[in-house]
Amino acid sequence: RFSFQISDFWGYEDGFTVDAFAAYGRNVDPFTGRPLDVNGEPIVPGTPEASDLRRYPQNRQLFDVICSATVGIAAGVFPTLGDRCLLDITNSQEQVLLGFVTPANALTAVIAGSNSGTTVINVLAPGVAPPLRQLNRDPADGLSGSPFGPGQGLGAFLTDPQEALFGCGPFYGTDCDIQGVDLFNSEASVLLQSFPQFEPGGPVATRFVPGQGTVILPGARGPADPGYSPYVDGCIGPGPVGCNAGDPGRAGPSASLLTNPLTGAAFRTELAAASYNFMILLAGLGASTGNDPACVPTDPFTCAFVRGVFGIAGVRRPEVRAGGNGNFGRRDFNWAGGSEIQLRYVKRNVLGFATDFAHDKTGTNWSVEATWINGQPFGVASEERGWDRFDTFNLTMSVDRPTFVKFLNQSRTFFFNSQLFLRYIHDYEDDDAMAVHGPVSALGTLTAITGYHQDRLLPAVTWVHDVASVSGGLIGQVTYRFSQDFSATFGIAGYYGDPDELQVPVRPALLGNQGGDFKADVRYDGLSAISERDEAFLTLRYTF
Repeated sequence: RFSFQISDFWGYEDGFTVDAFAAYGRNVDPFTGRPLDVNGEPIVPGTPEASDLRRYPQNRQLFDVICSATVGIAAGVFPTLGDRCLLDITNSQEQVLLGFVTPANALTAVIAGSNSGTTVINVLAPGVAPPLRQLNRDPADGLSGSPFGPGQGLGAFLTDPQEALFGCGPFYGTDCDIQGVDLFNSEASVLLQSFPQFEPGGPVATRFVPGQGTVILPGARGPADPGYSPYVDGCIGPGPVGCNAGDPGRAGPSASLLTNPLTGAAFRTELAAASYNFMILLAGLGASTGNDPACVPTDPFTCAFVRGVFGIAGVRRPEVRAGGNGNFGRRDFNWAGGSEIQLRYVKRNVLGFATDFAHDKTGTNWSVEATWINGQPFGVASEERGWDRFDTFNLTMSVDRPTFVKFLNQSRTFFFNSQLFLRYIHDYEDDDAMAVHGPVSALGTLTAITGYHQDRLLPAVTWVHDVASVSGGLIGQVTYRFSQDFSATFGIAGYYGDPDELQVPVRPALLGNQGGDFKADVRYDGLSAISERDEAFLTLRYTF
């Protein structure tokens, strides 16, 4: 009539926990812009470690997969590059233009907006491309190795930190004008900031530094940004020291105002003008190949090349710790996002108490179980590794009672059983960040069973409902026993519920372009995961 049990279990969770680690990203020193390896150590050009791709923190395998999907597209621009993928032609060394120019030479001249760059784009896209914007020659800009001559390539218009944002230059041990722009190592937000799809006011080349907040990488800053220096970030026009004729270390005329030829608006940074030139090149190529008849270069959004390059990048969450500015997240190429994961069966301790007893006055039987789980793992979208531990308190109550319902069954009772499952999660975080509802959740069931024809016909129905997720199901079945050995059961199960919103993880598996509130309908709590599994079933059983 009364029993109880006290138990303690130290062991593994029944299900696995998805544990994210080894995050991919363009890892650089936020104060110098120099590249760092997977261990946070500087990548020194010319050393064996610098040529070891395993030390680079980006996802090279994903880059190669995306690249392979563009094989053949390059042939529409340069027929001799038919077996090269589109992402690789930015540093191709084949002389395919004017008899002596490689795609790497051509691209950097166009990004620089030099006279030679204008010649290149007029050859590649005659009569269709809008004008380029030539960048400023600034005091600390480097030298150009372009075959077009001095002052014609990207190296002549950018400082070393600026070149590094294009994945080339002294920081990588290359010459941008010879080896070309390396998309694998470039900063996506720098290349894409002038594209029409880019969020106005979106962060460019930002990093979160503990204790300091958001910083902008050297080379990508404008006059309005903290830490701006024309000797590092270049000039967008006359004004600051280093941008005017006669300033110390400055030779030649003062810097010209960098404006957008399509809109007349001033560019916020020098690299925003370089991004514009890159976009115009893509738009011009799309219009000139004949493969994109809808492309109007003066409206770059209409051009498939512009949308395609933008589409291989995704946006992170807008939080400062994720590199955002609070309103918008930083855009990175897909190979600079995500992480490796491991499926872990985490150990935890379960202290439990259970009791069963009967209550004669009501004719009911009761069962009560209570557990305290110390450090149970739950998925948390706002955590760097995607999960955290929480103390969980569970209470389960079950009550059943045989009851006559004369107008439904004169000779047999109905067996009614009801169960209630309650859970409380201590230190529960924001509801839209946790993979489960809380801090309190409740799920209940109600079952009724009876028998007819000396219990040969056994109908049963069960209703289950989860309160927080507003999901559940109704399952009905009828069993008929032809003999003690042979029986048949027919049933119908119907479920209801929809997934709830959950924050996009800090380290999503793949960067996307969802934007907005950075939430998605991906939380399948309660019975919502099987809401589309309505079914009818028939079971025949023969025992021997």
